[in-house]
Amino acid sequence: MNALRSWYRASWFQPLLVLAVLFQVCSGLALLRHRMISYTDAFGTLQTMAGAYLAAFLASHLTAAFILARWKGGIDTNWDWAVGNPAGLFSDPWNVRLIPHYVIAVAAVVAHAACGLRVVLLANGVGEARAGGLARAIILGGGLLAVAIMSGMLGLHLGR
Repeated sequence: MNALRSWYRASWFQPLLVLAVLFQVCSGLALLRHRMISYTDAFGTLQTMAGAYLAAFLASHLTAAFILARWKGGIDTNWDWAVGNPAGLFSDPWNVRLIPHYVIAVAAVVAHAACGLRVVLLANGVGEARAGGLARAIILGGGLLAVAIMSGMLGLHLGR
């Protein structure tokens, strides 16, 4: 975060980044509208659900970071802010709500991408079993990644 902060918070780049996120949310909601009335399989349903969650997450995250924390509260939106320091995520009843919020968001990003990759693979002649198996493996990896990230956010250390 510290290494990248100098460019993602640059006055010329940050508005472009926010516009890109808002475009993702808006275009995703347009796609969601179509997907809600179309028949799909389990992977399509998972991709749609993950995309809907990510739209809500990104809108919530932008609001929390830019409006509530930085603009209204004058709080630096760094790692300490993300993990609810000084109380932490477990110790504060308000912060504990962020645990599933963050875990689901990480898992949803990976699941959404894995389901999209499956569609691309199927369109390029890869068999259903192979494409589905790869998507399942990536989704499982995303779940493990989400748990690993949250473990770090909760202060779990594997070795010292």
